[in-house]
Amino acid sequence: MAATVSLIGSGLLVGVFYAISVTLDKEWVMADVDDTLLIALSFYPLAAIVFFPLYFTEYVTIPAAWKIAASVGVGISFFIPLYLYFRALRLDDASVISTMMRLIPVMTVIFTAVLLGQFLSLQSYFGIAFVLLGASLVAVDFTDLKNISISPGLGFTLATVIGYGLVNVSVEVILSHMELWNYLFWSNVGAAAVAIPILVVRESSRTILMDSLSGFDPALPRLLASKSAELAGLICYMYAVTLGPIGIVSTLSSIEPLFIILLITVWGWISGTGVKTRSRRVWGLRITAAVIVLAGVAFIHGTL
Repeated sequence: MAATVSLIGSGLLVGVFYAISVTLDKEWVMADVDDTLLIALSFYPLAAIVFFPLYFTEYVTIPAAWKIAASVGVGISFFIPLYLYFRALRLDDASVISTMMRLIPVMTVIFTAVLLGQFLSLQSYFGIAFVLLGASLVAVDFTDLKNISISPGLGFTLATVIGYGLVNVSVEVILSHMELWNYLFWSNVGAAAVAIPILVVRESSRTILMDSLSGFDPALPRLLASKSAELAGLICYMYAVTLGPIGIVSTLSSIEPLFIILLITVWGWISGTGVKTRSRRVWGLRITAAVIVLAGVAFIHGTL
């Protein structure tokens, strides 16, 4: 029972932290930083700073070379869908992209079934179907029923979903051979060793750093705030994966769109910009889609 509560709690916290990170990226960071590659890579130096002290604890050991290589490889591979995700986020609202990203559990379940032979109950698959339906509702723009259009970020989002599905399977395999903190250390520090040189040579990252040193530039603290929330989400996610199937963990985090809608609404009130002048029909559809996603989570919750 305690393990089930921990699994559900940590899985839902993933959605909360990622909602904060996505909202900050879309409404705050992207207003100051045009370099999408920089936004995606900036996560890794922060992760390395947080996880490097683990090297001096009993939680980190030097495993077999193949485990280190696999951990670093998965850590680096996270960047590809992450970059594609930020490309999608520039093309459409965070509430739309985030809800479509809930297709990740669907893809994860498909890949774990095909590649790992890991099957869930029929009720779990009903939950996945609800998530798929909710994501589909926001992928299509019904503002003008005579000219229904597809989200401009759909292509990048689908590529992101496939990428994260494959990465999720890789994480599950590696965590069956390594302890959680050992994996987090090697994957993030190894990926940072690749990301930092790329950031150093990019003019945009040097400009942000120099502007921050010469005076107050909001870009750097905004990046730090967003990536801190993203890092907290990652830690909760990896912890949850150690407690239950990754397909369930990925779906539990589907609460993210509801929190994004709430955060964007609050942001509009604070900034005085409103909710981006969207019609009631559009926001009603997005809330409905998010509730359907949560219904899918409820189906899966009933199987635990």
